Amino acid sequence: MNFRLLALSALLGLSSAASLAAPVTTVDFSDFSANTLRKAVKSVTEEGFTVSNDCANIKSGRKPLETCLMSDASGRGNKRNVFAYNVFNASTTTLAREDGHSFNFESIDLDEYLNLPSSVFSDYSIDFSFSYADGSHAKKTVQLDRRTGFQTFQLNERNLLNASWISSKSVYFDNLKTSNVPEPASLALTLLALGGLAYSRRNSKRA
Repeated sequence: MNFRLLALSALLGLSSAASLAAPVTTVDFSDFSANTLRKAVKSVTEEGFTVSNDCANIKSGRKPLETCLMSDASGRGNKRNVFAYNVFNASTTTLAREDGHSFNFESIDLDEYLNLPSSVFSDYSIDFSFSYADGSHAKKTVQLDRRTGFQTFQLNERNLLNASWISSKSVYFDNLKTSNVPEPASLALTLLALGGLAYSRRNSKRA
């Protein structure tokens, strides 16, 4: 039995598994300070991700509006929770990595800005659009439950360049959970480790 090769394969396997176990990163808008609550901003950058809003392409005079994301908070002390929402109806909010690399979009928390019985004031359908690293696109619609309080929607979208969502009314959003896409080097390391383990097992059986 080739113990050196077996040990090396095991080490490669552990290191590659560690590199592939992409931790989940949460954009929870906690970087908003008390001074910026309820003040419109152009975009928010947190945990290496940028969240922006297109202001529904509305213009002020001849210039397009740029500051259309706002934040609010609930609770106090350790239970204080900060979340964001779009100022204008029918505006598009977009999530992308600051460095332009691809990512996985695991889940998002959503709540209607106004939970009222009349559809005139509320829209419980949120339309998502996804742009993938391979150039393809997809859409998905989720339905809110018409109750006050955030709902978590599992998206499980992989290898995205950006994701966006839109509703005809304002909507609260929070806890945007993402993870990194493994780099090609990590995948190659995994294949090498698996190959080394298979080779070691074959030699050990022959011995």
